[in-house]
Amino acid sequence: MANKSGRVGSSRTVLEFLFAAKEKERSFRVFVAEGAPRYQGHLLAKELIARGLQTTLISDSAVFAMISRVNMVIVGAHAVMANGAPVGYLG
Repeated sequence: MANKSGRVGSSRTVLEFLFAAKEKERSFRVFVAEGAPRYQGHLLAKELIARGLQTTLISDSAVFAMISRVNMVIVGAHAVMANGAPVGYLG
C-alpha cells in the first residue's frame, strides 16, 4: 500500500524532499490543497505531476475529509522556533 502525503503551501525544500523520495523509488501519493486565495496548490500540483509524482489536487474545504486518509502531512517553514514550532506564511 502506498503512503499518502498531504501538502499545503509551497516550499522548495519540501519539493526536493518529495523528488528525492521518488528517486529512491518510494511509493506514495501526494494530496495538495488548492491554497486559496493565491491558489499556490495549483502550481505545486502541476510541478509535481510534471516530475512524475502521483498527485491529487483537492479544494481547501476537502482537507478535513481527506486528513484521515493520509499517513503524514509535510509543511514547509520559513523558520523554526527554539521550542520546535514552525513559522510559515500562515503564521
